[in-house]
Amino acid sequence: MVFIPFFYFLLLFFYIMRQNGWDVCAYVAFLYVLTSLFSVLIHILDYQIVVMYEESLIPTIIYCTLLTVAILPLYFFKSNRIEKVTCRSSLFIDCLVYFYFISFLVMLLAYKNDIIFRFTYGNLRELRALTYQGEGLGFTSYPKYIELFLIPMRTFANMSYVMIFIFFFSITYLQKSRYYNLMAIIGSLPCILIGIIGIDRSRTFYWILFFGLAGSLFWKNMSKKTKKIAVSMTAVFFLLIVSYMAIVTISRFGDTGLGGASSIIEYAGQAYIHFCYFWDRYDSPEGFTTKYLFPAIHHFIIGDYDGGTAYQQEMTSKSHMECGVFYTYLGNFIISSGKIGPFMITFVYLFLCSLVMRRRSSVVSFETLLKCFFVMFIPVAGCISYIYTSYNATMCAILLIVGMNVLRSRKRVYIKNQ
Repeated sequence: MVFIPFFYFLLLFFYIMRQNGWDVCAYVAFLYVLTSLFSVLIHILDYQIVVMYEESLIPTIIYCTLLTVAILPLYFFKSNRIEKVTCRSSLFIDCLVYFYFISFLVMLLAYKNDIIFRFTYGNLRELRALTYQGEGLGFTSYPKYIELFLIPMRTFANMSYVMIFIFFFSITYLQKSRYYNLMAIIGSLPCILIGIIGIDRSRTFYWILFFGLAGSLFWKNMSKKTKKIAVSMTAVFFLLIVSYMAIVTISRFGDTGLGGASSIIEYAGQAYIHFCYFWDRYDSPEGFTTKYLFPAIHHFIIGDYDGGTAYQQEMTSKSHMECGVFYTYLGNFIISSGKIGPFMITFVYLFLCSLVMRRRSSVVSFETLLKCFFVMFIPVAGCISYIYTSYNATMCAILLIVGMNVLRSRKRVYIKNQ
């Protein structure tokens, strides 16, 4: 059964490449080819990440079908046929670049001891366990007048991935200096600092995924010179980030008997297997809830949601099944909403796509592209998990869109690629 998603998404990927070439649609399909391949390797190498279980046909069909439905809007969006963009958000872009760049520098200075401690402790798996148990590991505390500045920076760091989009947009369409573009890509790193302190590899993995997404979105419109600049400016960051990702993943599995390569295979390939497992075996203790769909409302207004990790721990305790694993974004909604959950998030995702991905020509606005980027987070990050289970990430995405509309100029500027 485990071979079905791999061959299915491989054929789908080749079909998309033949019709559209390499674009965001092909990129997303390729991600699911990779995760499905790692699932096959888990099966062949007999890692048994779920004991006494074999994947069944029904969840496999649902998995492939709903992911195909999620890929369809990207197929019709045809991102590689964009020739011009319009922009009313120059002030907004500048504000983002300076805010996130300063945030990175301030957070690096404020939490340097926390970061050094994580790297020198020697057992990241133990630190991660202590963090889950609430043993006081976290950010260094400062006086209230300093925290007034640090809290907004920490909060918006949850969506610093947006700066990857800004970086690629800038080098493709804006006549900005290398220093400006360097500030933009550095400004994307606060999320990684948060991940290092929380021993959270998923934030780093998301950065890698969104880097690929933004690159796929803009690559066709970059000049050869711009592509060289992009590669040269990001190569060091990318190498360091991938290295950190590998170190954390290997450390997390350090006492399970798996080697380095094996731990990475299990990390990347568990999503399909766990989706099938939870579809077949999980009975939601809370029945149907909308905590993952509206995390900010449930946290700030209703008060019954403390974040994705806390909710997974609660469901693990109630269901006696380990919920702190990867099962794609579809699996997340099995946890919170039962078997109707994957269909619900698919409907919501399609509705959002219908709002932001409509275009009738080769001209598209910066504002539309940014909204599309946020919506594309769902299937892209969703190859392992649902990124918007974080009420901070959800709130920041909404506030960034609101801020873009508030700072938008009346003058529409048409921009060709450099």
